[in-house]
Formats: sequence, structure tokens, C-alpha cells
Amino acid sequence: MPKNKFVISVDTNKIETQEYALNMGAHIINDVFGGSEDLFFLTKKFKTGLILMHTPAPPKTMQKKIHSYNNVVQDIKKIFLQKIKQLEKIKIPSSKVWFDPGIGFGKNLKQNIEIMQKINQFKFKGYGLLLGSSRKSWISFIDKSETNQRLGGSIASALYCYQKGVDIFRVHDIKETSQSLKIFEKLCSK
Repeated sequence: MPKNKFVISVDTNKIETQEYALNMGAHIINDVFGGSEDLFFLTKKFKTGLILMHTPAPPKTMQKKIHSYNNVVQDIKKIFLQKIKQLEKIKIPSSKVWFDPGIGFGKNLKQNIEIMQKINQFKFKGYGLLLGSSRKSWISFIDKSETNQRLGGSIASALYCYQKGVDIFRVHDIKETSQSLKIFEKLCSK
């Protein structure tokens, strides 16, 4: 397989794994804990990309943190703006960074919906925005469904957030989501 035929993103929050992945040629590190200064220095060294997700706590305890927000959108936005200050200090190009508000990670249904309704507030100049809402349990709270029955809700959230400026979607149903976005874009064109 030719080098760089695909963009490789590695999901990890462990600095040793992040460094190993970058040494092995990974193009992007996706850190569910929003990255660290060590990771920022590594990505600068390797000139690679970053996906910085918001989560209030590790997976085992994150859902206990749903009451810790004063205002879920403003609280996450504040954290992302602090990350931007760190990134600018280290001189990481904004074009190499995407922010992910972490749908389902330490948020309840109301908070997830509010984040998606106001997702454009996480669109910072020069930085990318990523949404991972595909097949998540928030859909089942609205329309009782098993994980493999959530295509409609996944596509609905993708289309809604696409028109609000989301750049990348983390999805399970790639062909169907891609097709829906192409059709949606064509229908919206003048």
C-alpha cells in the first residue's frame, strides 16, 4: 500500500502511545481528554493534526459529572479557548486542529441537544469542528432504538450540524452519511 494513501487517526490519551503512533506515521492524534502540553509539543515536532475532544472525566465516572456544568456550551467553549491559548503559545497551526464537544461524554440528553443546537459556538477562526453523534444513546432517549437502529437519528444530527459549520463527522454508516450530505448540499445549492 502506498504511503499516505489514507489519513490515519489514532485515538489515545496516553503520551507514550501518542508518541509511538506518530513515530509510526499516524497523521492525527484524537485525544478524548482534550490533549496535553506534551502532546502539543509532539504534534508540533511531527507536524501532524490534533482532534481535541471534551469530556469531564474518565469513562467510568463521566456520567456522574452531568450536573457539574453551569452552562454546558459556555463551559466547554471556555475550555476550548484555553486550549487555543496553549496551542498558539506552542505555535501549532490552527488548520491542524479540530475541536469535538464530546456528544455523550459526560452529558445528558438535554445537554447533548443543546450542544448540537449551538454547535456553531465551537467554530473558532481557523480551527476545525468535529461531531461524533453517530448511533449514540442520546438517539434512543428520543426514539427507543438499539444501536444498529439509529441510522436515521445519526443522519439527522449530521445534516443539522453540517449546516451549522461542522467540518468532520465521526460516523459508523459512512456511505449513507456521505450520500445524505451530498444530496443535502445539492438541494441547498442555488
